[in-house]
Amino acid sequence: MTSSELKTTSVDKYFVSESDDRSVFDLIPPDPEKILYYGEDVDHVIDMYGSADTNNELVVLLHGGYWYPKVDRIYLRPLAAAIAQQGKQVALVEYRRIPGDPDASAADVKSAITYLQSQLADQELIVIGHSAGAHLALCAAPTMMFKKIIALAPVADLVAAQDLELGEGAVTNYLGCAAADRADLDPIKLGT
Repeated sequence: MTSSELKTTSVDKYFVSESDDRSVFDLIPPDPEKILYYGEDVDHVIDMYGSADTNNELVVLLHGGYWYPKVDRIYLRPLAAAIAQQGKQVALVEYRRIPGDPDASAADVKSAITYLQSQLADQELIVIGHSAGAHLALCAAPTMMFKKIIALAPVADLVAAQDLELGEGAVTNYLGCAAADRADLDPIKLGT
């Protein structure tokens, strides 16, 4: 399958099987209370939910989706709203997902977190990433200051994920090369 075919493939098959509960896909994604812009690209946005809590903690959510361009932050909006309803302020980060340019995604996550830290300096960050978002959180961890990091179903070993052809070659599509050539983006090699 070519990169252009991967970009247009439906992503549902990567996340659910015939027997899985698909009701999460039927949730209406709530609009954010505020949108912040951390750069000039259309994907340089952060959806904000809730207000600062008494613990001065900001939950930063990083969506997954095997880094595919079609999968964006929208599917995590119900989770962001639910966390905010529990009294936390939530920042749902979007980042570029450009096949063959993994540095764009990694740089965007770091830029978004740096921006949030500059705008909300009194808040400690709890970073929660799912799948590819967890991968990016783990990559950022060695050089960023987080109170906590929660990696949900992380792609934490790019070589193994590539060997297993997870997401129909998602790692190869994302990196544009062999995972062994990008140890700088492989959490298992970074020691996070």
